[in-house]
Amino acid sequence: MSMGVPTTAKDLLLLYAKEPCTYSSLKEKESVPRNYFSKRHLLFSRFDEGIQLTPEMWYSVCAECFAHTIAKVLSSHIQGRGYVLDLFGGAGGQAIGFALEGHSVHSLEYSEKHCALIHNNAQVYGVSHLVFPVCCDVFTQALRFCTSGVISQKYDCVVLSPPWGGPGYWRSGDLDFYKLKINKYKGSQLVSLMCRLVDSGISKRFILHLPRNTTTQSICSIGTQIARHISRAKVQEIGNAQTNFSMSSVVVSEMQLNGRVSFLVVYIGCWNKQLIKNVDNQAVLFTPSDDHSSKVPCGHFV
Repeated sequence: MSMGVPTTAKDLLLLYAKEPCTYSSLKEKESVPRNYFSKRHLLFSRFDEGIQLTPEMWYSVCAECFAHTIAKVLSSHIQGRGYVLDLFGGAGGQAIGFALEGHSVHSLEYSEKHCALIHNNAQVYGVSHLVFPVCCDVFTQALRFCTSGVISQKYDCVVLSPPWGGPGYWRSGDLDFYKLKINKYKGSQLVSLMCRLVDSGISKRFILHLPRNTTTQSICSIGTQIARHISRAKVQEIGNAQTNFSMSSVVVSEMQLNGRVSFLVVYIGCWNKQLIKNVDNQAVLFTPSDDHSSKVPCGHFV
């Protein structure tokens, strides 16, 4: 189904929120590597009930156990229903995790096919009323979507899981996130978007899904850059330049599956470090002043 470029936030939200998804329209003919197919129930415990994935999503979707842990972290910080902005929604793995915790999710995806996957997979888990796929370019339309007069929403957190470029990303050695290619964009542009979301009052909490070989230096740089914008916003809210608001620290957690590190989760912004640790015992707090030369100090890498 071909659709024109939506012009308002309402158009964006409704584009796929109520679109029916049929099995035949999503079914992929390409073969799936055996090592991925064997993990299907780790990705989605209800896989056999109608979960759909494109070949790309087999290796990039957030596994259910990880999504559950991350969603629990948010639940530990708020009371009642939260509101989540999910950038790069993929096949809906992370969005479903939040929805199962009772949170409402706007899941942005550039691909119409992936938006259909999100809707279909949310239906399988009975949470399609909480997961709203939005078909748009994250870099050019996300901020407009959030600040539109039609949909004016502040989010309890923004989760970002940008595409890394395939399973072989780790062969390139240590990764500087700022130079990471995200389709036609760079990681530095994504950090700039995060800063603009802070400046616009959209959110002060961020969750980044990053490759396991991301350098400590680039992660600390992201944390410092976001902290500067959050502190500035906090000063404006409180009206006191002497606030003790400091967000130079970040919390990093290894997401391990069968003893192997799949990826890193980085919590940046207004998070309570102890609450994160209470939910995720893999989480490690470190700051830009820590003497780490390369990879993130969170256990072993394989």
